[in-house]
Amino acid sequence: WNKLNNHFSNLREVTTKQNNEHRGKQINNTTGYKGVTYNKRLNKFIAQIQHNYETKYLGVFESALEASQVYEKTAKSLFTHY
Repeated sequence: WNKLNNHFSNLREVTTKQNNEHRGKQINNTTGYKGVTYNKRLNKFIAQIQHNYETKYLGVFESALEASQVYEKTAKSLFTHY
């Protein structure tokens, strides 16, 4: 699957919600993982996910990798086109 191939035969019809589910991490992300932020006060990583216009708190973790794994598992269960 070639992400750069925008030919009509390579595209699929999706809703805005489905398209947003497939987005990568934000450009200003400093942890390197989608859905993971660093909390300086706690000196820990927080995982969050957005679904149906609500932010769901997934927990506080010692490492960014651990938080990312929880995010990925949750995303796969919530999102249809992940």
